[in-house]
Amino acid sequence: MSPAEEEDELPLIWQKMSNKLLQSFNERFDKFELSFQNLLSAQKALTERLAVNENQTADHEQRIHAVETSVAELQQENKKLRAKLSDLEGRSRRNNIKTVGVPEGEEKGRPTEFVANLIPKLLGDDVFTKPVIIDRAHRTQQPKPPEGSRPRTPGQASCSLPGSSEGITNE
Repeated sequence: MSPAEEEDELPLIWQKMSNKLLQSFNERFDKFELSFQNLLSAQKALTERLAVNENQTADHEQRIHAVETSVAELQQENKKLRAKLSDLEGRSRRNNIKTVGVPEGEEKGRPTEFVANLIPKLLGDDVFTKPVIIDRAHRTQQPKPPEGSRPRTPGQASCSLPGSSEGITNE
């Protein structure tokens, strides 16, 4: 090739190289732009999820606070009810009498009558203005011990001591 032909071809070669480089750059920028758009959409989705999570967290915090307040109130009420229950149980036990040391069989199959007669004998007939009323009387549910051995643990009687319970319990 002659130098004049080479000079004519040089701009063509330059043009081809420029076009190839431009095409390569455009392809890379298109890929970069696509990746960037994907990143932006992922960031937008994450931002939306974060906003939803923040709203849910705020809602949960309010609900937890309400539950904690409710639990505190219930604990106070439970404490009051337990104290009331303890008081009522104590009051219900006030009319129960335990008898200790009464030999087995002494009540002769009639524990209610036996205890009704035993209490005035032990405390004195003059203490009671009316007869002692025994609702029920029993020994513990253990088997009866052999003759001559210790009697079962104390019997219990639920009773009404008319007009005398204050005098007896204060002594």
